[in-house]
Amino acid sequence: IRHCYSEQRSPIRNKMEDWYAEREKREVEIIGLPMYQQVIDWFRNNHKISIEAYVGHDENSIWWNVSLVKVELGQHSTVNEDDIGGDTYYEAVNNGIEEALKII
Repeated sequence: IRHCYSEQRSPIRNKMEDWYAEREKREVEIIGLPMYQQVIDWFRNNHKISIEAYVGHDENSIWWNVSLVKVELGQHSTVNEDDIGGDTYYEAVNNGIEEALKII
C-alpha cells in the first residue's frame, strides 16, 4: 500500500488501509510527491521551460490548453505546435508536463 502526498502535507492513513495492510501482511510505504506548481517551477527554473495553462471555450463547451514556452536570454519561442490540453485544468497541465519531459 502506498500513501502519496505532497511534501507540504502530512500523510494520512485511514483505518481501511491499515486493515488491508495488516490482513495482507504488507508494509505501508509513504512516498513524497511534488505538487503541480513545484513541478512547473522546476521546469521554469532549471530548464527555462514555461508551462502555461489557459482556458478555451465556445458556445457548447469549455476546455483547457497548455502552451510550452522555451525562454532564453533575449528571446522566447513556443515549443509545442500541436494542441496540448484536456477537459480539466489538471489533465491539461499533466499533458503539458509530459510534453516538457520530452524536450529535456
